[in-house]
Amino acid sequence: MKKILLLEFSRIGDTIMHEPTLRAIKLHYPQCEIHALTDAANFEILSTHPAIDRADIFPRKVKNLNDLLCLIKKIWILRKQKYDLLLNFYMGGITSTIARYTAIPQRLSFDKTKKLRHAYNLLAKTPSSYSNWIVEFTELARPLGIDPASIWPLPRFFIPHELDSFSSLYLQSNQTYIAYNLATSLAIKCWPAEEYAKLAARLYQEKKYIPVILTNPGQAEYVDLFFAHYPKDYPAVRLPILRLSEIAAILKQIKILITGDTGIMHLAFATDIPVIALFTYKRPEYAVSASTRKMVVFREDDETPPMASGQKYGHKNLTQDEVWEAINALIALDFPP
Repeated sequence: MKKILLLEFSRIGDTIMHEPTLRAIKLHYPQCEIHALTDAANFEILSTHPAIDRADIFPRKVKNLNDLLCLIKKIWILRKQKYDLLLNFYMGGITSTIARYTAIPQRLSFDKTKKLRHAYNLLAKTPSSYSNWIVEFTELARPLGIDPASIWPLPRFFIPHELDSFSSLYLQSNQTYIAYNLATSLAIKCWPAEEYAKLAARLYQEKKYIPVILTNPGQAEYVDLFFAHYPKDYPAVRLPILRLSEIAAILKQIKILITGDTGIMHLAFATDIPVIALFTYKRPEYAVSASTRKMVVFREDDETPPMASGQKYGHKNLTQDEVWEAINALIALDFPP
């Protein structure tokens, strides 16, 4: 195995969860060269990873004739690269087309759809919706002779050295900060911004922890709502929209991250940052990593009909006391006196 082409068009959180499997494959083939095709959102994750020799943004959506011609040209270029293995972490979209026309002899994917089963000659069991996704993704390594049980399910994110001092643009070295990421992809997964504001005010009153508020693209209204309820005479840092590696550089300088957003949550796990993980809908066992630097706040909802698996959803109304107890527990365990 000399050259591997990796396809990765998943969401940011999923891409980070794939990292232990990627690392295991590189260790299994230490001399191989790995190239990655991805989208703009994931480019930083892959371009900074030491297992990836080259990462390129691939325009995978065809909307007109020019897009189609561009796609044909790029696939022709890929054919000439003479890859030995196509490794597909994404279970849909254009990945079947790339597999069919790049003439790569070994093509590995999950067996989720008929198209994938037709286009790929190495297939792994599709991840379940009702168990830990990081562990499930390690099944992609099995057809290559790698035992998934040997892969420790703790992702890593690699921050470029040029960002070592980036946090000094926003944070002071003599202060203690707690970061908050308020929004998630679904409103039902969001703990209310006013609850975050009450918690942040209490943490400043009692512990002098200054809140650092992350801003997600297209979700600035959650930050506005936070500051509408946070005392105006209390200090706080409102961050602009940052690149993923810049967020990671900021997180390296804070005491704890508090969030219900699994994407940022996994970024914190991957950079070894303590996390208070708020689950108001989905179950935590699906998404949390093997990191021990976390406390999960979750309460089953007895009133909502259960999932198809029979498991209960989470309760959206987590209390201040529940979160406060988790913070104190994490501080006591992770930062003993």
